[in-house]
Amino acid sequence: MAEILILEDSKPLLRQFRRTLEEDGHTVIASEDGTIAYDRTVLAAVDVMITDLMMPQVNGIEAILQAKKFRPDLSIIAISGGGMAPEDDYLSACLDLGASAVLQKPFEPETLVETLRNVLDSGNAEAVA
Repeated sequence: MAEILILEDSKPLLRQFRRTLEEDGHTVIASEDGTIAYDRTVLAAVDVMITDLMMPQVNGIEAILQAKKFRPDLSIIAISGGGMAPEDDYLSACLDLGASAVLQKPFEPETLVETLRNVLDSGNAEAVA
């Protein structure tokens, strides 16, 4: 399966996403903010980054920009429940910045798994057997 980096500031959601993806056979690295997107060692080791957009310190947009600067080939799934501006605007911007897929919260855990599988199957990321 794949090595997944998840950036999510909500601890309950982070636990849920981690559990869902690990049950699907993936290895998960989890962070409560986007500062880990500056860690080249971590970015080099992952197949896909899943990032919330509204986070403290380093938000999802900055995390995407930083990750793409170091790993232009990295597949990214952006997720958001919105904030001060309509989430559709932010999610659309993520696609323009190179995200492979976007998900608007709330979504079912199965939707995350299906989206991840589609990203991995599309050739945007290499799945590790």
